[in-house]
Amino acid sequence: MTVDELIHRARSARGQGIGYELGEGLDPNDPMPGGTARACDCTGFVLWALRQRRRYGSGASAPWIDTSWMWRETPERETLFLTERTPRPGCLVVYPDRVIAAQGHVALVTEVEDGSVRRIIHCSSVNARLAGEAILETEPPQPGDAAPPDAAVVRRLVERASQPGAFAPRPEEAPLLARATRGLAWFGWVPSEQLRFVWPRALDA
Repeated sequence: MTVDELIHRARSARGQGIGYELGEGLDPNDPMPGGTARACDCTGFVLWALRQRRRYGSGASAPWIDTSWMWRETPERETLFLTERTPRPGCLVVYPDRVIAAQGHVALVTEVEDGSVRRIIHCSSVNARLAGEAILETEPPQPGDAAPPDAAVVRRLVERASQPGAFAPRPEEAPLLARATRGLAWFGWVPSEQLRFVWPRALDA
């Protein structure tokens, strides 16, 4: 599989009404991630895009692939993924457990500029709540961005902005509204040393 093929496949899932469900996204041969359930989690989505199954190996005892497995397994054994020092399109960015929330997170990098990630595509519950679509291609948070608010705060702000009549956001609300209405990823306010870039072995070098 080439990088272009991977990104094209991942992008084909945008706008398809895919929801979020932890642990879903089991069959890489499904036409869309999540199959008939039309729901998947972040790992299920990237593995679907890569056409890889959720278990490493065969049999019921084969390890379950999730963000914890990616974070732990890659630097130790480099089985399915290689540690990537500099991000490039086609690599994955992985966050460990208990940094953002109890569960980690993974996204596919689609655009890089001057060594910095500019766009990612990923599946998240926050995407589903704020945009009605779990799978979005977004800009990750940038240095200097405000910390992510609770989703309910963003929702109330967007509702206020949508009402008829004049609306002037308070200074502290303006950047939140801009990010919320552009459907950006709230997950990524994490120090760079607490993320890991990995390169899928399934991809052409």
